[in-house]
Amino acid sequence: MFLKVLLLVAGVVVLLAGLSGCAKYDTTDRPGHHSGLKVYTDHATGVQYVQSVGSGELALRVDAEGKPYSDPRDIR
Repeated sequence: MFLKVLLLVAGVVVLLAGLSGCAKYDTTDRPGHHSGLKVYTDHATGVQYVQSVGSGELALRVDAEGKPYSDPRDIR
């Protein structure tokens, strides 16, 4: 069990290392208003993650149906 958890944590670290940030304003913002969220994209899958400024924690971005939000244009 410990080995599985260790491998999972190692996988998450590798995933996070591959993420890249977006521009200052992103799709979580309204015109003229910054949401306080940073969007990171895993370019291998197109799946996006959000981070609250100052928290350091990442959360999976989901669509209205609760499925992982992804944009095929972000896959490289």
